[in-house]
Amino acid sequence: MINVLNYAENTSAVATKSNNYLLAFAGSLIILIACSFFLLKYIVNFKKSIKKTQEILGKDLVIKYLQGFNFKSNGLVNFLIANILALAAIIFNSVMIGKIINRNEQSNNYFPAFLAMLTFAIIWVFTFNLLVLTIYLISYNVAQYKHKKDLAEELHSLKNEKQLNDFNYPEQIKLDVKKIEQNNPVAPRVLSHFIIFYNNLFKKEMSLIKTYQEYLNQTFKIRFFNESLKIIEDQQKKDLPEETQTKANDSSITSQIEWMKKADDRAKILKETEQLTKMDKKEFNKHYDEYLATVRSQDPLYQQIQKNSWLTYRDGDIEDLFYNSSSPIFYSYDDGKTILEKPLNEFLNEYLENLEKKFFSNK
Repeated sequence: MINVLNYAENTSAVATKSNNYLLAFAGSLIILIACSFFLLKYIVNFKKSIKKTQEILGKDLVIKYLQGFNFKSNGLVNFLIANILALAAIIFNSVMIGKIINRNEQSNNYFPAFLAMLTFAIIWVFTFNLLVLTIYLISYNVAQYKHKKDLAEELHSLKNEKQLNDFNYPEQIKLDVKKIEQNNPVAPRVLSHFIIFYNNLFKKEMSLIKTYQEYLNQTFKIRFFNESLKIIEDQQKKDLPEETQTKANDSSITSQIEWMKKADDRAKILKETEQLTKMDKKEFNKHYDEYLATVRSQDPLYQQIQKNSWLTYRDGDIEDLFYNSSSPIFYSYDDGKTILEKPLNEFLNEYLENLEKKFFSNK
């Protein structure tokens, strides 16, 4: 009887250990799969971000610079998360292997599995970091991007290449934030950052490299805004004939119903926009996030400008500029004495032209 009980207890203990190893194996496998997903996705989008940076900035880029990648960016956070997941997989499998060895259970079926996953995780983390570094070095291994040490001389050459002779630009730009917020409550946040840099250019003690990097940052965002806006407008023009043909084929009653539905939707959006301007900042941010999540996510045309933590160049500023891309911007070059008005896209192009003149004026 005692032998039977001992046998039952031993069998139960073995089954418990087996279940524990099974759960540990499943957990390790999940971590490894998540790690592989993060690593692969990061590598693909890291390469895309470099390519887009070089494509948009063109000859203006003369140093190693990746748009949107800094200590505050989501791109860096994703890089750290990918490495942390890989390290978690390494630590977890190491602990499980250590337990099996301490219990002298190397004959356990899960031992080679944990050993294989540990090896795979170690290879993955080294391969990932090596690939990121290799992609970065190879992408910028061109003479054009090797002027960090002689940046001043290279910017002078770039100035001559651009044939910039007209340096008539406003010393200061002032925004009428209250008027702008009536049609676009988020534009002042992005534009204010632009204007502060512009107005303080050459006044603040900022190194040449940091000044140049901010110039590249603003240049990229405005050029990318123009590129994306053109793609959206061109696509809308292509879709217009189809929509017109569909309406022509509809009965008059169906057309009226469709027209009323669109009118109701537009009225609702206008009403919500009016309410947003009256909310405090916290409440507005909440409703604004809901707006972006529900409206723009449903429109494939706007997917390319939505904030994307994997693509370093698609940050919140890009998304905010498209909140209302045709909204009027009220500004002044003479400290508010004369108020000028232009649509957002035209204002950004005018601003970029003035920024280029001011930046290169002392180069």
